[in-house]
Amino acid sequence: MDQQRAFLDLWTYAFVSIQSLTKEMASELDRADGLNMESYDLLVQLEVTPTQSLRLSELAERALLSPSGITRAIDRLERLGYVRREPDATDGRATLAFITESGLAARAATWPTYREAILKKLSERLSPKEAEQAATIFRKLAPDWLEL
Repeated sequence: MDQQRAFLDLWTYAFVSIQSLTKEMASELDRADGLNMESYDLLVQLEVTPTQSLRLSELAERALLSPSGITRAIDRLERLGYVRREPDATDGRATLAFITESGLAARAATWPTYREAILKKLSERLSPKEAEQAATIFRKLAPDWLEL
């Protein structure tokens, strides 16, 4: 296989696999009594930052949502009491989303279901060694802000 083909295959398999696994995980979370996948992801993004907040534009970028998509998602989380919005003190045009104590609790309550779905779906397809190898590869491809 030539080098270009290897990179193209990697992209195709990674893209389709992640989409498929994401749908499967979303389905698992939807069946459980907890957060949906999008809400869970947004709360995690907020939780892992040092200030437990992000500008809406940065949160949208990290979650791969459009500006209108992030607005709708944050509206929903704010109604549930899981986030609060505040103007950015350093830039009056920007808005920050903060995770609340209720949001932390909801995210934590959903984690066992999500964790079990991840372990089940991936262990059905990969050995622990393969999972380690894949994690090493994807760590190299991940954005700089992602730290585990």
